[in-house]
Amino acid sequence: MDGQVGYPLAGVREYAEGYGVELVRQDATGGRLSIRARNEGGNNETLIDLWDLVDWLRLGPEPGRTDSGFSLPIDDRDRGVTG
Repeated sequence: MDGQVGYPLAGVREYAEGYGVELVRQDATGGRLSIRARNEGGNNETLIDLWDLVDWLRLGPEPGRTDSGFSLPIDDRDRGVTG
């Protein structure tokens, strides 16, 4: 992965225009692994830092994180409340 050609993430969806999603490493991200989704007819792209996303999914939003590293419930679904 040199930033020019990404590694295709088969099965990962980009809903707006249906372009493939790729795993890339670019200078723009300081060499960190990023998810690239193209849009606007392939003339534009969005880069999402992979490890920032993993941390958010693992720990939850920063305001909800505790000193132990666990996330507090965000809403009733996270508390196991149904209905």
